[in-house]
Amino acid sequence: IFISTDINFAPAATLTKFLPSSSLTFTTEPLSNGIYYWRVKAVGNTSDVFTWSHIDTFVIATP
Repeated sequence: IFISTDINFAPAATLTKFLPSSSLTFTTEPLSNGIYYWRVKAVGNTSDVFTWSHIDTFVIATP
């Protein structure tokens, strides 16, 4: 999963997390307020080719 404050997922603004196929959740360090973009991509054997998911968003807005 990639989570970023940059819709283009620039490396400096992106958190990259590799999860095992059995994982349904994960935890990050606390995120700052703002809009975040996320996408996922399956990773298989070297001959497997997968595309990125649709980019979606979520908002962190703590008081």
